[in-house]
Amino acid sequence: MVSDIEKKELRRKSILNDPILPLLVKTSIPTIIGMLVMVIYNLTDTFFVGILDNKSMTAAIGIVFSFMSFIQAIGFWFGYGSGNIMSKRIGQANEVEAEKISSIGILFALVIGILIALISWIFISPLASFIGGSASESLMGFTVDYLKVIVLTIPFALYSIT
Repeated sequence: MVSDIEKKELRRKSILNDPILPLLVKTSIPTIIGMLVMVIYNLTDTFFVGILDNKSMTAAIGIVFSFMSFIQAIGFWFGYGSGNIMSKRIGQANEVEAEKISSIGILFALVIGILIALISWIFISPLASFIGGSASESLMGFTVDYLKVIVLTIPFALYSIT
């Protein structure tokens, strides 16, 4: 039976010595899947709301998707940033420091996610207008309603992306 320490050492050697292309493909798959899930989520929303035959509702989903993409980019920022530092620490055989960096990255994502959610909630109408929801009165109403749901999920989205 292989111990946890031996598994970590094997993983470290794999990262340091394996050919770069297969390693990049293997490590990029979770990010690609995360992005695809976000797009599928938006397509599913658009499909079911499209059945209601209300163009303003369907447009609100597209408008809010731009904000969701922005939140996703912030999550990638925390994830890639902490991931780069973690990789350095693993390369230096400093597993403890890599684990600390991982925790810090997730903590920052959660705290910033809560702050963005609070600020977005307070300024939800100006935010909806800024991202394009003010083209008509009905579009603005649906954009604000949909944006409220998305704003509540920001901390969880940043956590999962990071």
